[in-house]
Amino acid sequence: MLYSRNGQLEIRDGGSGKLLREIPVSSSFESNFHEHVDKAVLPDIVMLGDRAYITIPPEGTLIEADVRTGKVLRRIDLGGQPTRMLVVPARATAAAD
Repeated sequence: MLYSRNGQLEIRDGGSGKLLREIPVSSSFESNFHEHVDKAVLPDIVMLGDRAYITIPPEGTLIEADVRTGKVLRRIDLGGQPTRMLVVPARATAAAD
């Protein structure tokens, strides 16, 4: 997966690099940037099953997209400038707990 400067999440074949699908997730963003601790600008992408989670730092947004259908499922306004993330799947509670 590649989040491009034009705001598209590109799903590519891992072997050939062939473009399989594009999902529009944000507006275009500036390509000439320098990341500092006081102004995070670099996005992050994390996969969990068929879902991709993409941070859009300039917009303060987290995008949830279904890579199988090519659709944005949710836009979550986080505020700030979210960058790096870790997605932790919910764990089913065992009956013995």
